[in-house]
Amino acid sequence: MTRPATLHTPARPELRIGDRWTYRIDDRLRKAHYEETRSVVALDGETITCEQQSDAPGYAGGRWIYTREWNLLSRPALAAPGDTEEDAGRWVWTPAFPLFRFPLVTGDRAAGEARVANAVTGTSNLHRYERTVLGRVAIRVPFGGGLPAAASPNPAPGAKPAVGIRSREIEVWRVRYLARVTVEGSDPPVTWLNEERYDYAPPVNAIHSMTHRVTGPDGAITRHAESVLLRYERG
Repeated sequence: MTRPATLHTPARPELRIGDRWTYRIDDRLRKAHYEETRSVVALDGETITCEQQSDAPGYAGGRWIYTREWNLLSRPALAAPGDTEEDAGRWVWTPAFPLFRFPLVTGDRAAGEARVANAVTGTSNLHRYERTVLGRVAIRVPFGGGLPAAASPNPAPGAKPAVGIRSREIEVWRVRYLARVTVEGSDPPVTWLNEERYDYAPPVNAIHSMTHRVTGPDGAITRHAESVLLRYERG
């Protein structure tokens, strides 16, 4: 595990109860679009509890629990319509989903194993992962782009885009997560490849955009989704 020095890094997220993010989800395989919301409903020294919902079919809505660095600890399992959490259980990470470690530092890498298990169904998956902070990246977003005006370079009070200017450039911190995920107890072993990329935006204390692709044991892509922030509301 390495942690090279850098001159400029974002601090740990500064959150409030009531903070809310709305994302657009593009399902590349099904050519469908959805919205997902994440609202902070509880905070303590160790965890962030969010109510998350989506209009995507089969979305595991409910209470998602994270560390104070936005690393997932537990979430509801995918459920059939009408199922309760008692029916479907929760996925619990041990240790927490190893995505962020603040302050983010360009080139910081970590590799290891993490297990996600559902006690109700008796299933567990082992992630053999590698996470890398790729560094600051400039991306173009629609004017506004879900970020507050203060995220714009030297914004004037009440500033509006010039005629014909529909986008602007912002800086995000890009993190790559790669994992080979094995279904424990499977014989022969069943392994999936997860490829994920996250763009963390300090002005909104959360992810601005992400891509997620899953390749199955047979080499077929089973999930390919992209998400981008539409709105950010401060609590």
